[in-house]
Formats: sequence, structure tokens, C-alpha cells
Amino acid sequence: MVIRKQKILKSTIKKTKKQQLNKNKPKQQYVKTFPKVVGTNQKDTYEKETKKSTRKKKQQQQVTGTQLFVIDTPDLKPKLVPWTVPQEMATLKCGHTHTLIIPEYKQHMCYVTGRNNLGQCGIGMNHQISHHAEQQRDQFGPPVPAPYLKPPKEEDKIAEQAPLSFPERLKWPMTSKITHLGVGKDHTIWCIDNEMIFSTGWNTRGQCGVGTKYNVYVPTKVDIKDHKVKIVACGDSHSFVVTQSQKEFNVSDTLFAFGSNRQGQLALDNPTYYTTPTKVDHPILDDLVIQNVICSANSTFILSSDGNLYGFGQNRYGELGLGHRVQVDAPQIIRAGLATETTGVVTHIAAGAQHAVYVVDDRHIFMAGSNAAHQLGIDKREVPYTLRFQPFTHELLENKVIRKVVCGRFCTAILTHDNLLFVFGSFYGPFQESNFIEIQHLKVNDIGIQNDRILLICKSM
Repeated sequence: MVIRKQKILKSTIKKTKKQQLNKNKPKQQYVKTFPKVVGTNQKDTYEKETKKSTRKKKQQQQVTGTQLFVIDTPDLKPKLVPWTVPQEMATLKCGHTHTLIIPEYKQHMCYVTGRNNLGQCGIGMNHQISHHAEQQRDQFGPPVPAPYLKPPKEEDKIAEQAPLSFPERLKWPMTSKITHLGVGKDHTIWCIDNEMIFSTGWNTRGQCGVGTKYNVYVPTKVDIKDHKVKIVACGDSHSFVVTQSQKEFNVSDTLFAFGSNRQGQLALDNPTYYTTPTKVDHPILDDLVIQNVICSANSTFILSSDGNLYGFGQNRYGELGLGHRVQVDAPQIIRAGLATETTGVVTHIAAGAQHAVYVVDDRHIFMAGSNAAHQLGIDKREVPYTLRFQPFTHELLENKVIRKVVCGRFCTAILTHDNLLFVFGSFYGPFQESNFIEIQHLKVNDIGIQNDRILLICKSM
């Protein structure tokens, strides 16, 4: 027992001595460790490598990144949206209240911004819901994935201008490419890998083509049993898909339509709603190679490969340019193609709610339809509307090469190759006279109009 007590005392004495020594020692400071790098001074080499990596990242952002600008004030000054497009070139598609951005070399990526009250952005139900959905939620609880929402009332058609939010990346289609995109007033048609068609958004007229009249909040497949998809186009409440098939040595195009045909905008037999894709059969369309399809609010334009321009649908304001204001239920030729050597080729087409614009040989501009909001660029008191496509000239547009023409519902924007933007019509509420905007130190890649605000994808020069 005595020996055991002596051992315990010795151990306690040693512990106390160690504790006293540790108290007297200075505290050890934390020393940052660096990865093993070949060289004499590891710290200097680590700092050099981190600086190089940050420099490379900044250079990559400067090379590949482009900016999104918005013009939404009467002073017509482009404002930078603090968001970088992750690609040097990108495609911009605008509806009435929503916009989609697709990078050119990363077509599996898609960014959306704007309202999503009817599911037009394809991201499901979010906090931006309409007052109809709020009423339904109060009565029946949370909305189901595809609830029936009434279309907006007449007084609600001119929607409040929502602030432009940061574009949000869609979680689909992940690895598949978005090859074609159609954006209507409040609905969207997607084409994946030139084969599969999906749709989202407002669908009370059947314009999503999913077989019902319920709004679609999640991308839903549209059943089109044909060959390669070539073109997708959307109007307010109607949609078109052009497919291409090859029979022996001949290539033929087939036009499918769905949505509202109340104003003849589908060129189908019955003035009703078509909820599934229906083939458009007409003698004019037989063996016709379709180059482009452009939809206005309630009318449609078809440009063939031989330069002929056809139109049908609502013509209340003379927007078809046929010389009258009577509704057209079947395709009629508006402008013949290469009839003479001086006729030229139609290179651009755009349409608003009540007017249409096309450009010949990238230089000569022609317009038709309503001019109540100065959207034709001429004095609305002298010319309230035109029944035929009239040439539009301006001294500042002489000898200018037109790069793109886009139309809002009651406005028009013309972009030239030297970054001169010419806008006229109803922007931001009051009617605007013709205005030129010279965009300096920026190269405009694409342009669009969402809810009477101009969006620009630009790259610094």
C-alpha cells in the first residue's frame, strides 16, 4: 500500500510541474499551411498561383460574358441589368410579359425572366400568381399543378409593367438542346433536339396543344407524330409547328396549327378552338417550302423559300396589307417573290398586335396596319391606318443596312448594322415620336420587346 501511495504522489507532482511549464510558455499562433509546391518559398508561389487563377477567371468573363440592357424610361437610355449572359452570343425571345434567353453554344441552358402568373416561364407555380389564382386559393386551398384560370378581363389586358427580375435558369432540359422556341403573349412552345415539342402557359384557347383548355404550369409534351421540326411560331392565342419530311428525293414541309381560329388565324375549316395539332391543308401550301412563320396577335404570315409572302387571319386594321379590312380565312398571297429583277427578297418580317413590317434586301422597309399609336412611324393624325404595305423612308435610315426588326404590341424597333436603334410607337404609356438611339461602345447581339420595354443583349467593343 505504501509503494502505491508513493507512485500516485509522484504522478501528481509531474502533472503539476507540466501545467506550470505550459502556463509560462508563450501561446502558439496559428500558422496558415500552404499546399506543397516545388520551390524555395512555398508562400510566395502559392500567392502567385492564386493571382494567376483569379486573373484567368476575370479574362474568361470578359471574353465570354455579355450584358443584358433594358430601355424602360422615356429618356430611352439603356440601363444595365446586373446579370451576365454566360455566352458571347445568345438568342432573345420576348412575349408580352416574359422573356427567354438561350446561349448560342450552350443550347441546353435557358434563362427566363418576367411574369409567371399563367405558367408561361415553365418554372411551375411561384410567388407571381394572378388575382384569379388568389381567389381560387382562398376558396379551394392551394392550386393544383394545372388549375383552370379565366383569361384576363378587358381592363386587365394592359398589364402593369412588372420590374425586370434577374433571369432564372430552367432546371430542364439539362443535356438536351433547345433547337426552336416560340413565345406568344402568355405561352411558350419549346422544341427539344428538333423532335420533341413541349408547351407551357396560358391555354384557355388550346394554344398549348396538349388536348385541354387548362393552363399548363409544367412543360407538357405536345403530340406531333411526324418528322424533323423546322419552325415554331406563336401568336396571342394560336400556335404553329412546321415539320419537314423527305419522300424519296423531295423534301416537303407540313404545317400544324392549334389554338383559336375565331379570326381565321389558323386557316382551318371551323372557327373554333383546336386543342391538338391539326394539319393545315390548302392548295397553296402543297409542295411549299416554308422559310418562316410570323404570328401577330390574331393573324399569321408565311414566307416561302421562293420569296412569296402569304397572310391570313384578322384584318380589322388592314395589317395583312391586302387592300381591305375583311377577315381572311385562307392563305392569300400578299407579295410575289422574284417576279422581276428589281423586286428583291424579303429578309425580315415582324408583326405587332395591329400592324406588320417587312424588309426587302436588308434596306427597304414596308409597313401596313394601324397607326393609332404611331407604330408605323408616320403622323397618326394624317394616316390612321394603311390597307397596303407602304414604303417607310427616313433621312437617317438612308443607305443603312437593317440588321433586325422587332414589334411590340403597339410599337416598332429597327436595328441597323452600325448599332443605330430607331424606335417609334407606344412606349411606356404615352405615344412617342420617332427616336434614334445610338448605342456607343457596345455591340448589340440581339434585341426584343417585352411589354413595351426594349431588351438588348450587348457585348463591350
